[in-house]
Amino acid sequence: MSPTIRLSEATMDRFQALSRQTGRSVADLLDEAATALERDLFFSAFESRYQTLRADLSA
Repeated sequence: MSPTIRLSEATMDRFQALSRQTGRSVADLLDEAATALERDLFFSAFESRYQTLRADLSA
Protein backbone atom coordinates (compact mmCIF):
# COMPACT_ATOMS: atom_id res chain seq x y z
CA MET A 1 0.00 0.00 0.00
CA SER A 2 1.31 3.45 -0.92
CA PRO A 3 0.84 6.34 1.46
CA THR A 4 -1.18 9.32 0.35
CA ILE A 5 0.29 12.81 0.51
CA ARG A 6 -1.46 16.09 -0.06
CA LEU A 7 0.02 18.47 -2.60
CA SER A 8 -1.29 21.80 -3.71
CA GLU A 9 -2.84 21.76 -7.15
CA ALA A 10 -0.04 23.97 -8.45
CA THR A 11 2.64 21.62 -7.13
CA MET A 12 0.90 18.57 -8.55
CA ASP A 13 0.62 20.35 -11.91
CA ARG A 14 4.36 21.02 -11.81
CA PHE A 15 5.18 17.39 -11.04
CA GLN A 16 2.83 16.14 -13.74
CA ALA A 17 4.45 18.48 -16.29
CA LEU A 18 7.89 17.27 -15.22
CA SER A 19 6.66 13.68 -15.49
CA ARG A 20 5.52 14.26 -19.07
CA GLN A 21 8.77 16.02 -19.96
CA THR A 22 11.02 13.36 -18.50
CA GLY A 23 8.94 10.23 -19.00
CA ARG A 24 9.37 9.39 -15.32
CA SER A 25 6.69 8.80 -12.74
CA VAL A 26 5.65 11.47 -10.26
CA ALA A 27 6.72 9.09 -7.47
CA ASP A 28 10.22 8.84 -8.96
CA LEU A 29 10.39 12.63 -9.25
CA LEU A 30 9.32 13.04 -5.63
CA ASP A 31 12.03 10.57 -4.56
CA GLU A 32 14.60 12.55 -6.52
CA ALA A 33 13.37 15.86 -5.07
CA ALA A 34 13.68 14.49 -1.52
CA THR A 35 17.19 13.22 -2.25
CA ALA A 36 18.20 16.60 -3.70
CA LEU A 37 16.85 18.43 -0.64
CA GLU A 38 18.71 16.07 1.70
CA ARG A 39 21.91 16.66 -0.29
CA ASP A 40 21.42 20.45 -0.22
CA LEU A 41 20.84 20.43 3.54
CA PHE A 42 23.90 18.26 4.12
CA PHE A 43 26.20 20.48 2.09
CA SER A 44 24.78 23.67 3.60
CA ALA A 45 25.53 22.34 7.09
CA PHE A 46 28.95 21.14 5.93
CA GLU A 47 29.80 24.56 4.47
CA SER A 48 28.62 26.35 7.61
CA ARG A 49 30.71 24.12 9.87
CA TYR A 50 33.71 24.43 7.55
CA GLN A 51 33.50 28.23 7.67
CA THR A 52 33.30 28.11 11.48
CA LEU A 53 36.36 25.87 11.62
CA ARG A 54 38.24 27.99 9.12
CA ALA A 55 37.57 31.13 11.18
CA ASP A 56 38.95 29.46 14.33
CA LEU A 57 42.69 30.06 14.05
CA SER A 58 43.43 27.78 16.99
CA ALA A 59 41.79 24.82 15.26
